[in-house]
Amino acid sequence: MAKMPKISNVKEMYDIDADKMTYTGCLYWRIDRFGNRYLSKKDLIGALNLTVIMNIPFFTIVYFGTKSYRKIQELISQGENDYSKKLQMQLYKALVAQTLIPMVFLFIPVGFLFYCPLIGIDISCSSLLITFFYSFYPAVDPLPNLLFIDEYRNAFFSEKI
Repeated sequence: MAKMPKISNVKEMYDIDADKMTYTGCLYWRIDRFGNRYLSKKDLIGALNLTVIMNIPFFTIVYFGTKSYRKIQELISQGENDYSKKLQMQLYKALVAQTLIPMVFLFIPVGFLFYCPLIGIDISCSSLLITFFYSFYPAVDPLPNLLFIDEYRNAFFSEKI
């Protein structure tokens, strides 16, 4: 069994009263009255519920991303002129980026934050970086449209007001 990291007090580390904040987490490993460590089934069920909740938007993104990819590929092949084909390709690139951004900024970091304690990995040193990633997501999400679609990019970087 992996050695459990020292549990630090939120008040000590961040000067925040835990009773005045909202958080979700699981204390997978608990200590019984005899001092033995055991895996909490209640917390595992809670983690499973949160995993299901997290997987709903994940699979929605994958499903509609794949469906949109197929539709855009079809539209590119049916493009009547170069402008139409070029626009469809720009939309395709933006779609790919907007599919990857939530994976990189939400699902992977939050999954890492949530499940590393289950296998005994101390991630307290990286929790601030992970918090930054999922907090930064709303700012990064619209960037593919601005960067990959010519009309938006030209309007955004235009000096005209």
